[in-house]
Parts: sequence; C-alpha cells; structure tokens
Amino acid sequence: MATLTIGQAFELAQRHHLAGRIDYAQVLLRQILGSKPDHVGALKLLAQVTYQTGRADESIELLRRAIGVSPDAADLHANLANVLSALGRPDDAIASYQRAVALDPALAEAWNNLGAVLAREGRAQEAVDPLRRAAALRPQSVGTWFNLGAALNDAGRFEESAAAFRRVIELQPDHVEARTSLGNVLWELGRLPQAMEHLHEALRLRADFPEALVNLANCVADERHTQEAIELYQKAMHSPEHEAAARYNLGLLMLREGKLAEGFELYEARRKLQKLRCGRDFPQPRWGGGRLEGRTILLHAEQGLGDTIQLIRYVPMVIARGGRVIVQCQPPLRRLLEGQCEIERLVSEGEPLGLFDVHCPLMSLPQALGTTLDSIPADVPYLFANPIQIDRWRDMLSNEPAGLRVGVAWAGNPENRNDWRRSIPLSTLAPLGQVPCVRFHSIQKGEPAKQAQCPPSGMIVKDWSDQLADFVDTAALIANLDLVISVDTAVAHLAGAMGTPVWLLLPKRADWRWMLDRDDSPWYPTMKLFRQKEAGQWGEAVERVKNRLLVFSSSVARVEAT
Repeated sequence: MATLTIGQAFELAQRHHLAGRIDYAQVLLRQILGSKPDHVGALKLLAQVTYQTGRADESIELLRRAIGVSPDAADLHANLANVLSALGRPDDAIASYQRAVALDPALAEAWNNLGAVLAREGRAQEAVDPLRRAAALRPQSVGTWFNLGAALNDAGRFEESAAAFRRVIELQPDHVEARTSLGNVLWELGRLPQAMEHLHEALRLRADFPEALVNLANCVADERHTQEAIELYQKAMHSPEHEAAARYNLGLLMLREGKLAEGFELYEARRKLQKLRCGRDFPQPRWGGGRLEGRTILLHAEQGLGDTIQLIRYVPMVIARGGRVIVQCQPPLRRLLEGQCEIERLVSEGEPLGLFDVHCPLMSLPQALGTTLDSIPADVPYLFANPIQIDRWRDMLSNEPAGLRVGVAWAGNPENRNDWRRSIPLSTLAPLGQVPCVRFHSIQKGEPAKQAQCPPSGMIVKDWSDQLADFVDTAALIANLDLVISVDTAVAHLAGAMGTPVWLLLPKRADWRWMLDRDDSPWYPTMKLFRQKEAGQWGEAVERVKNRLLVFSSSVARVEAT
C-alpha cells in the first residue's frame, strides 16, 4: 500500500471483493484501517467480508465502530440489523432497523426486513405497516408483496392478505408459494372453489408441493371428503419440512371426526410448529402417562384461557397416577383455579416454578391419558364458584326484576386470528329480546362489553362489566344464572365446567373440540350447540336459540308456578 493512496487502496479492495477475491480485499482493508481507523467505507466493507467468512461477532464490532464515526448513516444501521437478525437477536435487529428507517425513510429494504423480523417474532400486526411502506417504495418487488401477504394472513386480515398475494401473482404468475398462500387465505374466508382453483394451479406448476397439498386437504376436508383429505395429508408427510404441518392438520380432522385417540396423537405435531408457539419446553423429561410414584409433575398452559379451563379437569387423573401436581396457568385464571381440582400448587406464568421431575402441557394430557370419545372425563361440575362471592352476587341480583336470568357473552379475544369468525356484535342477539320474562345479564369483558350500555331495541341487558374484576366474579355471577348463551370463548368453557346450562353459538367451521354436526358436547354435558348453516350467517342459528329460549322460559315458569 506504500505506493497507493488510501483512496486507491480502498477502490482496489472494492474490486477484489466484487471479483470474489475476499482474502486480498481483507488484507487491503485492514491496512487501510491501520493507517486510518475511522475510515467508514473500510469499516463497512470489512464488516461485510467478516460476516461472509463466518465472523459475525467481528462484523458487528466493525459496524458499531463505523456507526460511532458516522451515527446518522442509515445504511450502517440497516447492515447492523441484518447481521443481528441473522444471529438470532431479533430485538436488537428491530431496534437497528427502526433507527435506519428513521434516518432514511426511503430505505425500502430496511422497511421490508423490519417487517419480516416482526412477523417472524409473532408480531404480525406490527409487521404490516413497515411492509406496506416497503411495497409503496418498491411496487414491483415480488418478495415484499409476498411478505406483506404472509403478515396480513398471520394477523387474520384475510381480505387484505388475498389482495397482496394477488399482486404477487400479477407480477409473477408462476409464483407457486403465492398461489398456495392465496389458496389458504381463500380457504380461511370459506371460498372453497376459488381456493381449490389456485391450489390445483400451484400443484400443476410444482407437482406434489407439500404446502399446497396440506392446504388443498383442508379444503377437501371442509367439503367432507374425509378419505381424500387423509390421502393428501399423508402425501404431504413425505416432505420432512412439512410433515409436522400435515400431521397437525390431519390430527385436527381426526378430532373433528371424533376419533380422539388418533387425533390427539397426531395433534402432538403442533409442538414442532413454531408458528403456533405452543408453550414452553423444559430440561426435565416430558411425561407420557405412566405411573409417577410420588414424583412432582408440572402441568403448564400453552394456549387460550378456554383451553386451560377445559383441560384442567385432567388434574385428578394425573394425581391418581401417583403424581404431586404443580399447575402453571395464565394470570387471569390464577384466583379461579386456586383450591380447585385437587391442585397442590398453582403458579402464574412468569412466577418461579420450584423443583419438579417431569412436565406435560395441559393440551397433551388427553393423549397421555389415552382419551377416547367414550372416556372423556365429563363429570361436571369440576370448577366451583367461591361461596362468599356467590352470596355477594345473589344480593346484587336480588334487586333485579323477576324473570329467567340469562347471561350473554358475544365476543372472544380479539387477538385470536379466528375471532372474526366466532365473535358477533350484541345486536345479532336482538331477536332474543322478543322472548318474554327473560332478563339478560352481560358477562362480556373487554371493549365489546360497552355494547351492553346501549343494547338493541327490545332487549334489556344488565351491564355488569364494571363488577367483573376477574373469573372469580364471572363464576359467581354464572352460579346465580339460569342459563348462559355465548359464542365460543372462555366464558362458555367456564359455564360448562360449572355444570350450568350453556348454549354455544358456533361458526360453520367450528373448533375441533365441538366436532361435526353434533348439537351436544361430550366435554360438557349441560351444553347445547347452535351451529351456523352458512358461513358468516348468524340469523338462522339465533332464531333457533330464540325458539328454544321460548320453550326453556315457559318450562321454568311452569316449575316455579308449581
């Protein structure tokens, strides 16, 4: 370098790098930095070289040095974020991408990568805006539109997702992944003919594409062609990368069909699907259902509140196998579950667990204990309201007008990507207000509870939301009611677990646990199911609820009269 200026040496290093002569480029760059340690271009290029040669930590150090010299260089922050993301440090990567786009909002690649990292971390709603910004800056970018479609799908924004995937197909008609994903979104929306058209086209473009096979099987299963769906899932299982997804979806099909032993065995594949984020794992061994001989077992929640309420019934069966049970549950259920189901120790998520020998997710207990349709532990009640709280609520209700007391809940967790399918506005239940001598009591929580303050015309609804501090209050209120009418949410599980009559409104594509066609539930003997006949159309199902409520109200009135 003695005969070259620093500028000449850097230009030569760049040429070596472009030509793939990494070692020559690296020697020159280190010589430049030996003479001029704050040469930003050399620091940036050497960071790229060290990353390419497997020295990511050194790459980060070099980029941080460059940022120290030029803190407002957006590309340096973006490059640092790329390395951090590749190293599995998503939080640090997100912060660096955000700094990059704050400095230069025109950095399309940084917007795209920020959205991609957020989506991978399960933050799909947050990912949408960065990806839209990237798409606006690069409207011809197939990759950006595909990422946007995937994020919108994960966020449950299916119409928008379909539009993004259609844009990918406009740009690249033979994009197999986009056609497959569009088919899946259309399946979510219940548009089976359109969905299958795109999935068949994907398979024409790439025969036996496993993801397309799984998505097509989902469509076929919805059309009740069970054997064809099974064959498609089994075909997809030949791909190691997609075996878990195929097994999981086949498991859901078996569960809906009432074949619980096969279904729960296949359902264990969910543990391999990162997208589902199914709880934690531990260094202690997983329990498979054998004798525990005094060992301590941790049973831990992994999905929604309703799932925990449904599966907590298995705790006494685990104790009967000789186990000492610790239950880790979601914080909102902590007070409700204290002292219930013979639980020896209860901890909330985030609290110290203490010592234990083996563990099992609550959702794996049916499989571990060999549950079949005939052996579901369905003795109710298995959850009980606090007696003191029952009396408190009885006193509050004593001032209410006489009549059949019916609790109503019309919306679930809005964070659930399927919530749009199961939740309804209170106004949908307006026909129930035509039934005489019925007093409705809102057991709805969250933002939708405000609808009870202005109920539909003719429907008298008592709003208790400000009195329902947690599930202990909800249980005590339910204990004072004659009936609960609910959509598929945790309140319905709680009422069923307490042995209260509960009528459940279900979408046409219902969750696996409600099976197919049945109007009763083997999990909850006091539950009746009212299913949509047409996807998205609640009117007919609500009319059936109203007619049954007329009969129920009359029968209660006759009993009271005698």
